[in-house]
Amino acid sequence: MKKKKKLKKRKWIYINHPTSYDIRCDKCWDGEINRTGTNIDWSEYEGRIWCYDCKEDRIGFIGIFDGPIAVGACELLGCSLKRYYFKSKKIMKPVANKKGKVVYRQCSQEELKENKCLYRMSR
Repeated sequence: MKKKKKLKKRKWIYINHPTSYDIRCDKCWDGEINRTGTNIDWSEYEGRIWCYDCKEDRIGFIGIFDGPIAVGACELLGCSLKRYYFKSKKIMKPVANKKGKVVYRQCSQEELKENKCLYRMSR
């Protein structure tokens, strides 16, 4: 019998709903471009989504995260890669440092006012 791996609690979520990133439930999605597998939300555990139909934490299909992502293009399309951190209650945005590595920095109040896709905060 396989020993269950203990899941780590999530420290942050992306500010958009999982379906904004084309994430679907891996159990109930039928593979077609329709609404199946979309009754989901971010799970309390890292690397998981909660499926309301299956009533369980699922790995899900990873959507746009299966390849390189053009951050600027995502933002233009309304698909933000900003993160909400639970402990600090701050929204962080991805930026490139001098070495070209992506790091996260806190959003300014001005940036937060113009961002209209704060999924978690508007629920």
